[in-house]
Amino acid sequence: RVSFMNTLKKSKDLKANRDYRKLKKYWKLILKKEETLNSTEYRYHRLFKGLMTERGIIDYLLSLDEGLRLNYNAYQTIIFTVNHRKPKLFSSFIHEKQQGLTVKMDRALKTFRQSEKAIINALNYDYSNGLVEGINNKIKVIKRTAYGYRNFSSFRNRIFIEYKLLEIKTAA
Repeated sequence: RVSFMNTLKKSKDLKANRDYRKLKKYWKLILKKEETLNSTEYRYHRLFKGLMTERGIIDYLLSLDEGLRLNYNAYQTIIFTVNHRKPKLFSSFIHEKQQGLTVKMDRALKTFRQSEKAIINALNYDYSNGLVEGINNKIKVIKRTAYGYRNFSSFRNRIFIEYKLLEIKTAA
């Protein structure tokens, strides 16, 4: 999208300038999951000077460039396979030869091929280290906001208090 926008920006054509502004304003719609795009609710969009749906905007933006459309379809396929946990479809997609994709998308697919085993396992199983990552992040935040503790046991006690593993004794 960005490389296509740069070609439009350098152009002196008025229509290209308008298309550049549309791509600049509606870039988040391109990243949105295709199945969540609204195709029934019409809203006024100033750059289109009329009523359009989100689906209509995407269709217009993708009609501007064939490479953008191919990259969008590849991106949406990857998003679909990951969200719906379809490891066989994901594996077959990253291994089939894609024509017309940008260098960055080819590099992303190459990275997926290199990490295929881990990605397939993540799609097959419900295990996640998200909880541990959250705990580590919270400990780092405590460490950063405390500006250092005088001793480790105070730091350790603070972590235990945050996770309610240690009772605070108050004078009653």
